[in-house]
Amino acid sequence: MRLFCLSVFLLLPFLLFSQTLKPSNPQTPKPYFQQEVNYKIAATLNDSAHTLAGNIEIEYVNNSPDALPEIWMHLWGNAFKNRNSAFCRQKLRDGSARFYFADEQDLGYFKNLEFTANGQKVEWRFDKKNPDIALLKLPQPLAPGSRVTIATPFLLKIPASFSRLGHVGTSYQMTQWYPKPAVYDHKGWHPMPYLDMGEFYSEFGSFDVTLTLPDNYVVGATGVLQTSSEIEFLAKKETESREKLAKGVDKTKDPFPASSPTAKTIRYTADRVHDFAWFADKRFFVLKDTARLASGRTVDCWAMF
Repeated sequence: MRLFCLSVFLLLPFLLFSQTLKPSNPQTPKPYFQQEVNYKIAATLNDSAHTLAGNIEIEYVNNSPDALPEIWMHLWGNAFKNRNSAFCRQKLRDGSARFYFADEQDLGYFKNLEFTANGQKVEWRFDKKNPDIALLKLPQPLAPGSRVTIATPFLLKIPASFSRLGHVGTSYQMTQWYPKPAVYDHKGWHPMPYLDMGEFYSEFGSFDVTLTLPDNYVVGATGVLQTSSEIEFLAKKETESREKLAKGVDKTKDPFPASSPTAKTIRYTADRVHDFAWFADKRFFVLKDTARLASGRTVDCWAMF
């Protein structure tokens, strides 16, 4: 069995990525600010083709003192598109050629991208050196204090598990799976190609995520589950898990059960976070407990393994 967990990652030093920094004009120091990015995503998993099809709306709030004529976008699913990505070069430098010699069917990439800003089609292009970075030209500069809604359909071909985004059979580890704006801070834009170290420099905001997939999957995700039928499903799974674990489990056998012909749609929300990840497996055991914080608040704690 494979053990997965969702956790908060410490930010690695970003001197590693100084070569990708797009600095603003070096004038007087700017007061501290953070941009805000709020996401609404609806996506459907096809576990026969290993694809995720959906739509994303990104509300980008410009809290900076600058008018922004463009937005740099991370399309990190494209890090697994070919052998020309920074991720592939990093793995080779680290002594691993597994991705370099991977079969075509195991690669991953985005398709069907068509960006709009407030409903108006925008010009955009991939970065010349990085297939997992794109530049969007806004119809008009985004003034300080203003916001714009960036939207696009997308089809993600989920790669095999070479890094944190991927699948092993029909076990899915979905991180860095959606288009995400790069950070704009007092030093300017920070468009960075995906590497499997230090990719957690992102803007904070809210997430409203709806996932559709076969109904016998167990899903663990960022945020708070809002679907009552799925809460009941997980409660039943927990009871079954405790009974099976008490009897003992044959860990030498771990087959993938067939996917249910019927689907379920589940919804999660999260506030004041900078990323959304989810994991799905039909074999997961489920355990639940609670933790009481110093404030008196009680938090649900889930283990899925």
